[in-house]
Amino acid sequence: PSGKWDYSIALLGLKPETYGTVCVETSAAVEGAWTGGITLYKPAAAQSGDYDFALYYPFTKPQTGVRAVPLNTFHLGVDSRDPVANWISISDAVPGDGHGLKGRLRYFDLSGALLKQEAVNIPDGGRLDYAGHSGIGGGAGDAAGTAVFVPQSEMFSAYYLTVTRYFYDCGGASCTNFLAAMNIPYRPAADAELWGSLSSVAGELSVLELSNSAAAAAQVQVTVFDAAGFVLRDETYQVPPFSSRHLIMNRDGQNGAIYAETTAAVRTMTHQGQVSPIVFQYKLDWRGQLAYAYALPLTGSREALQLSQFNSFIGHANTVEVANAAGCRIAFTLDVIDSAGKYLVRNSRYSVAAHGITRIPLYLQPDKYGTVILQADRDGLLSRTLISRRGQYVISLLGE
Repeated sequence: PSGKWDYSIALLGLKPETYGTVCVETSAAVEGAWTGGITLYKPAAAQSGDYDFALYYPFTKPQTGVRAVPLNTFHLGVDSRDPVANWISISDAVPGDGHGLKGRLRYFDLSGALLKQEAVNIPDGGRLDYAGHSGIGGGAGDAAGTAVFVPQSEMFSAYYLTVTRYFYDCGGASCTNFLAAMNIPYRPAADAELWGSLSSVAGELSVLELSNSAAAAAQVQVTVFDAAGFVLRDETYQVPPFSSRHLIMNRDGQNGAIYAETTAAVRTMTHQGQVSPIVFQYKLDWRGQLAYAYALPLTGSREALQLSQFNSFIGHANTVEVANAAGCRIAFTLDVIDSAGKYLVRNSRYSVAAHGITRIPLYLQPDKYGTVILQADRDGLLSRTLISRRGQYVISLLGE
């Protein structure tokens, strides 16, 4: 119970320069009894012990129906001669049923205009990757838009879909050096109240993206709260059909919301249509070059008991972030248990203000991994563990 186990899939004898799908079957009898994912580490080319990036892909249920994902090739902290690639990975979720997955990818620009359509034809149980950046004009220039996957058949349309954005440090098709990369977790379009976090800590740039994949315009209210729960900004935005809005949340004069070296909670309330909100965090180094990037989809408030993970191998720092979507202060405790069942932190008590946010650094022994357990005195908190390594990457693990 409350345990964690890591396994290197490289030990399965994977061949170099290949990709595919990992399927896990468990004996869990109830939904939500377990969680997990795959983390990919890309060593730096200089063999310095550093990494270009780390990507975390959580295990999810198969998806059905139409799915929209954001695309962006802007060169923030990236040489204009080097590509920014957006790869869309689609897998057939029911191997062995004798049916593959067919459909089409439709690409829209920021104004909602259809740019291109691309056929999708995946063999039974297979996976194919599609160059989303090509759908909005290529990865060499600056562009943004939306890709919409439309399955051909409702009967045979169970699939997995992920989007990964790669920021290259060289040009050409054979380039294997990267400044950074990030997986963009799925955030279904919704008309519900959703919550997330913003951060300017360590000089990070925080950008809120509001995506509308429907044929009608959407209207969304964005409210930003400081750590104590006081309103920093409250604005309403229109998002055209098949389009998106990108809001820089760092304060610059009268623009933005959050001050330097602070964290904030952000709430979206969609009053018309449905919107998918995601926060993108970027860190530039002293040269103005991109050091890392990661994505934080907004979500609904969670139950009082939440589980996440930690990892203190290879110099990782671990920080627990807790936001409060409720209208009252909520107290909670943190327990941290390693893979051997030993408590590293036990019954550590905290609280967070109504609509506020807090970050709690975990001071852990090196070379440990395990489970973070948050127990609140009521529902309403949203927690995540941020695992980072010396300014090279940040992995976000949402509390479940």
